Amino acid sequence: MSQFKLTACNIQQSISKLIKAPLLGALFFIIQNVNAQSIAQDPHWVNLLYLTNGKQVIEDKMFYLSSHSPTPESELHLLQKELDSNLEVIKCRFPARAYWLSKKLNREALSFSSCKGLNEFLTKAPLEEISLVFASENVSNPSSMMGHTYLEFGGNDKRHALTFYTELEGINLPKVMFESIVTGKEGFYALSPASHLEKGYLKEEGRNIWKYHLNLTNEQKKLLHLHLYELRRIKLDYYFHTFNCATLMNYIIATVWPSINDHKANWMTPLDLVRATHKSGLINDTKAILADKWLVKAIYENLEIDPLSINEIKQKGIASIEELPQLELAQAYNRYQYFEESKNYKEFSLLSDKIDKTLEQSFPNGTLDFSQYKNPANAPSNSQVYLSHQYFRNDKEEQRSILGLLPASHLLSDDNRMYINESELRVANVELSYSKSKLRLNKLLLIGAKIFQISDPLTGGISGGFQIGYTDYINRHLKFENDFKIGADIGKTFRLHRDIDFYLIQHNSLYTSTDFYIAGLSTGIILRSYESLKFHLRYSLSFYVPNQYEYLEEAVLDTSYRINKNLGFIFSLNASENSTRSIQSIKLDLNYYL
Repeated sequence: MSQFKLTACNIQQSISKLIKAPLLGALFFIIQNVNAQSIAQDPHWVNLLYLTNGKQVIEDKMFYLSSHSPTPESELHLLQKELDSNLEVIKCRFPARAYWLSKKLNREALSFSSCKGLNEFLTKAPLEEISLVFASENVSNPSSMMGHTYLEFGGNDKRHALTFYTELEGINLPKVMFESIVTGKEGFYALSPASHLEKGYLKEEGRNIWKYHLNLTNEQKKLLHLHLYELRRIKLDYYFHTFNCATLMNYIIATVWPSINDHKANWMTPLDLVRATHKSGLINDTKAILADKWLVKAIYENLEIDPLSINEIKQKGIASIEELPQLELAQAYNRYQYFEESKNYKEFSLLSDKIDKTLEQSFPNGTLDFSQYKNPANAPSNSQVYLSHQYFRNDKEEQRSILGLLPASHLLSDDNRMYINESELRVANVELSYSKSKLRLNKLLLIGAKIFQISDPLTGGISGGFQIGYTDYINRHLKFENDFKIGADIGKTFRLHRDIDFYLIQHNSLYTSTDFYIAGLSTGIILRSYESLKFHLRYSLSFYVPNQYEYLEEAVLDTSYRINKNLGFIFSLNASENSTRSIQSIKLDLNYYL
């Protein structure tokens, strides 16, 4: 009886096992799928694939394993399959993904010793430290008007720069803008010695550089290093607004620091990337390298330099100069004259050695720290939507409302204290106006720039600007009209006080549908008051050439204030007059910063 019971018990257990086996198998399958799903949705994995909202950012099929429409799940499944069946090939093609997945699954560390190309890259371009670099704006070059960002990394006394750019050739700006925004242009993913790129920006283009050291762990550095290799032969199309230098650098950084995407702008500019990196807590040190011209201006404008020292520096003498700022100013001016004005090398070298010797003797530990001078990381975001209402006091008491969008860069009325000069840059600025029960396109400005470069006694300085696009203007009858405009301005700006600028500008505007062009003079004062409160008083006298008797006088007072990071306003008083009539208006703009 006992044997039977045992047998019956065994049978019962066997039956139980047979029943439970499919359940356990199903449970294991579910757990495995849940784990795979969790890995596939890991931000690091998604960022390594350059997928945003389920869409691929990179069109090159060589970047993915899926034949079409890659997803995080499909790429994970195919990578696991390849790692099991074709390890030697796939780990050399996608080393970052293979490395990350092996770490995620707690597998044995992968060896890349058999990957010849990868090892050559890792050896020739080591990554022990890495920084995000911002090169300041260059208004003379359309591709650099909002600055440029790239990555600088190195080790073993080697420093390399990894950059992404396109070539904007020709003077047909509408064609260039169409290709850059709609069809895309060929992008160049380039690795070069950092010193070459730095010299080009500082000495040849006169642009300032800020280096933001990224606080990454050794594991994060290794993953990033491997990922840079994955991109080496991938075709990357450049789009001005959706895939530019800042966009690519943001994707690269996000592979090891996903939280940077929490601060990502819709239209990513180089300044937006600097701000996002700063806000995400990734930066642990900042270094500013000012071009010689801007270092001269920074010292002159921010430190008290007496006129006698200025005259002595201009005469290339330092006999009576004993203070650190004056000596640093003399050295910067000496370099500026040599590199930018091609002065005699022997004369430059002798004076440079003399100043260095004086600095070493008198100030062995002294230096001027400009790391926080006009730091782009502290600049507020100025992409904005604005709503305006303007009331005209004339014989018909007219009024109009305007809805505008500035997707990138900034206005003169914005808080520009972190820019080198007061400036304005409008890219794809669109406005709709509503007046007399009619809605119409008021503005479609392709690009427009104004820069009020401060003139100083050592380096001088030219102010100016240009505008290209469809916009409104005041005609000879003091009425608003719309037309396609090409404009250019040139003049001088002087700093009367640290917070007061005075300018005198000669302006020219050509409208395609008229038989005249407008030319004249503008003068004004920009006063920066408490925090972001700014006053801008300007007067202009314009003539409708060739009719010398038709003119337009305008006087405008703008008061602007940034209430917080998202809200601001501009209150404007305007008076216009010609030989036959005059009008006055008041205008209120409410700005919402994106």
